[in-house]
Amino acid sequence: MQHTAESAILDYFGSSTVKNEDERKIIGAIIHEQITLHGFVTNKAVILRLINMLDSSHDVLEQDVLRNALEMVLCRTEDDTGF
Repeated sequence: MQHTAESAILDYFGSSTVKNEDERKIIGAIIHEQITLHGFVTNKAVILRLINMLDSSHDVLEQDVLRNALEMVLCRTEDDTGF
């Protein structure tokens, strides 16, 4: 089986290595949403969705969870090459 960016995202965020259950649920929902809408998922799509959710949230606790989720994704995302 070929190891794609999508499978890497699913492997990491679907695994028990992610300790923060709320963040894992949000990331998992975004991954599911992206696959359902587009047939694939990328780190950038997850990051953009988290930023949009953070921007539209007015709940302080939800914002904290979203920031943590965004940090988790950013820490797992390799830098783009060529920039």
